[in-house]
Amino acid sequence: MKESDLYIPIAKWLNKFLISKHGKHTEFIISEDTHSIKLSKFIERHKITEFFPEYRCFDVKVDVAGAVVQRKGKNKKAYLAIVEVKTNKISLHSFSQILGYSKVVRPQYSFIISPSGWSYFLNRLIHDYNREDILEYYDGRKILIAKWDVDINTIRYGNVLK
Repeated sequence: MKESDLYIPIAKWLNKFLISKHGKHTEFIISEDTHSIKLSKFIERHKITEFFPEYRCFDVKVDVAGAVVQRKGKNKKAYLAIVEVKTNKISLHSFSQILGYSKVVRPQYSFIISPSGWSYFLNRLIHDYNREDILEYYDGRKILIAKWDVDINTIRYGNVLK
C-alpha cells in the first residue's frame, strides 16, 4: 500500500469528523488531498484567507487538509484541520514533522494517521515516561496519533495514542 492510496479515504473521514464537531451554523466544510500543494494555496483556493492572516507563511505540504467556516449571527469563524499520513509505524521522526507543522499553522485539529499504528519508542515515551506534553502544539490543543483501519476507512478509536 502506498501513502497516496490513503489520502482520499482519510479526506472523506476528516470531512465526517468535521461535520460531527461543527454541524451547527456551518457555512461550509471541506476536506481534500493536499499533498501536492502548499497549505497556503488550499486556504486561498477556498477563499478563507481573512481568517488566517499569516496564511502566506504556511509553506508546508500536509497530506490532507480540512476547513470549516461557521456563522453565528453576524460573526464568522474558521477552523483548520491537518493530517499527515504514514504507511509505516509512526516514529518519533515522523511525529516531529506533524508537530512542526502544527506549531506553525496552529490548526484546530491535527492528526497523524497510519494503518501500522505507532512505534514502540513513541508509545513508551508518551505512556511509560508520561511525556504527553509532546502532543501539545498550541493553547491546550494536542496532536492525535491514530491507527487507520483500511477495511472500514476510519481511524480505530480504540487505537489512539494519547
